Amino acid sequence: MFVYIISFYIYLSLALAVPTSLSPRLRDVYQFPNGTWLENIAVRSNGNVLVTAFNKAQLWEINPFNGTNSRHARLIHQFQYPGTLTGITEIDQDVFVTIASNSLCKVDLRMPEPVVNSINITIPAGTLNGMATLNDSSLAISDSSLGLIWRVDIERGIYDIMIRDNTTATSTALGPRLGVNGLRVLDGYLYYVNSPQRSFYRVRLDESGRINGQPETVAQGVLADDFAVTSSGAYLAGLTDNVITNVVVFIVDDKSMDYEAPIPSLLVPPLIFVGLLLALWTWKCFWIVVLQDKLLYLSWLPPLARSEKIADYETECKPVQWTEKQIRSLDGTKLAGNGGSTPLRLPLLSQVLRTIKEKSKSTPLFTSPSDSTEFTIVALSYRGYWTSSGRATQSGIELDAQAFLNWVSETYTAPDTDLEVILWGHSLGSAIASSATATYLSRHDGDQSSISVALFVESLELYHGNGEDCSLAGPE
Repeated sequence: MFVYIISFYIYLSLALAVPTSLSPRLRDVYQFPNGTWLENIAVRSNGNVLVTAFNKAQLWEINPFNGTNSRHARLIHQFQYPGTLTGITEIDQDVFVTIASNSLCKVDLRMPEPVVNSINITIPAGTLNGMATLNDSSLAISDSSLGLIWRVDIERGIYDIMIRDNTTATSTALGPRLGVNGLRVLDGYLYYVNSPQRSFYRVRLDESGRINGQPETVAQGVLADDFAVTSSGAYLAGLTDNVITNVVVFIVDDKSMDYEAPIPSLLVPPLIFVGLLLALWTWKCFWIVVLQDKLLYLSWLPPLARSEKIADYETECKPVQWTEKQIRSLDGTKLAGNGGSTPLRLPLLSQVLRTIKEKSKSTPLFTSPSDSTEFTIVALSYRGYWTSSGRATQSGIELDAQAFLNWVSETYTAPDTDLEVILWGHSLGSAIASSATATYLSRHDGDQSSISVALFVESLELYHGNGEDCSLAGPE
């Protein structure tokens, strides 16, 4: 900062290190003698404030938690005088670097008595001013006279120009030729002000503390010198206007936006295709498991199937006549016989009986000596179908089929009757027919009746006919 005849109070500098509230409560921490030019501050780990006195080349430590008594301020070091003392920054806990007359000095406060040593590096600078720590060994230092920012490695004793562009350039807008002024580092950004331009800038840094990208403008139209920056915003100290300006700062974590392809781009399309295929297959399997009963047992198709009546198809079934019976499944569910899931199938089954009648007249196979062979087709509507109660499930349908066979055996078995039962299965009905037959035979081992398993038409359907007059025999 290079303006003339300005006296600063330490509480103004403190406002740069500690964010103010909406209604700040200000108090004097320590009063320096008039004519003292306080340039920069840094905060120790114990909360004490280090203050550089520019025109006296002095470094002071102030205890801000007590009154304004002189006992709460001590002179850390008197640098070469006449000379100047400008920027200061912490490089390790209680280890600081300060700029004394364009030379760098290390101040170690870890011992009871301060240890001050010069850093052996000479920078061809104009006027070194603000300073910030990039990493354990590197510093960013603004050169207000040359209009640039130096990058200095104090361990290796080397330096280079970090930024020199329009954002750091000098101007005489405020009188003396000045450019970039105070600077700070926070969350991977280097922040700095250009006082004559009345501008506040920042630029992203990489992990080594080097520039990564182009500078961007944070605020314009603000006359500022040094400042403090936090995650909630920046606080810029004015020059002649005696104000502190709060600037909202948006910090974006670019690391979360970085993307490195884990696989070669050539493999992306086939992997997307296979992934979609597996996702669709998984989705299908999920709903098949969840809705398997609804998908396998379509008792609601065709629409209005459960409200149809046998009488609706009497004309198509003639001369066969059908009647409805009811039985109970092994678990007590009410079942009805109708020819499957709907009377719509009755005409087809009637044709079966009509064909048997015609064959019985011309084929010896169907002619017995007593001419007393009768053919009976009995149909069962599983639970959930037509007028049967309950909901269709595999275990429930297996119980229905077993109860149905028991009912057929009890209803049509007689001492003078040679009963043969043929189960007709189709698709899933073949599994039900096979399971029902196996269960029935295991429980009726030794019975004289014969059961043959062939195909099965969607549901167990059994109808009765004698060649001229046939009727549906349903369970009771």
